[in-house]
Amino acid sequence: MAAEEVPAAPPAAPLVLSREQWSGVDLWFERSKADAEAEAYLGQEEAYPVAAKLKELLFEMLATDEGLLDLRQLLLYCCDSAAKAFALIGHQTQGMLSLEQLHALLHREGTEDEALGLPTHADPFSREALLRLFAELKLDPSERLSYSLVAPHPLGQALLEQCSSYTPKGVYALVAELQAQAGSALM
Repeated sequence: MAAEEVPAAPPAAPLVLSREQWSGVDLWFERSKADAEAEAYLGQEEAYPVAAKLKELLFEMLATDEGLLDLRQLLLYCCDSAAKAFALIGHQTQGMLSLEQLHALLHREGTEDEALGLPTHADPFSREALLRLFAELKLDPSERLSYSLVAPHPLGQALLEQCSSYTPKGVYALVAELQAQAGSALM
């Protein structure tokens, strides 16, 4: 089963924001300015600006050394499934990814083998493993593939299952477990 040839997409424009631009972005957890002004008028201001500090923390965690925030990286951290990550990375090509884009998707935090000098066989998502997937799908490495082509294939399914970056985390269960372990220390 071969994927149809998709025309090459233009190079992805960098989706980066400076700290000033980031501060102007309204996020879902922030209160509106009108609500904040009303609370200030009524004397019900927050003692500690939780939303503002969380927004600062997001910038600090994901900003590059040049002080820029890569929005694509932020959005990848919001993806709770590989299908959504495919759609995000392949947004210019109808969800079709090249070999390099698939490699980037599976290495959201970067590759350990490059940083630590590990051999490529230590990386389950190495280019060699991805080339094997392309060969089994009877695709040329220059072609693109979609999530619907990768997910049902045994090797593709194994690769996606090994990638824990896009599996939903049981946040509430984790908080409840930590709370139970801490007991009355949190009270």
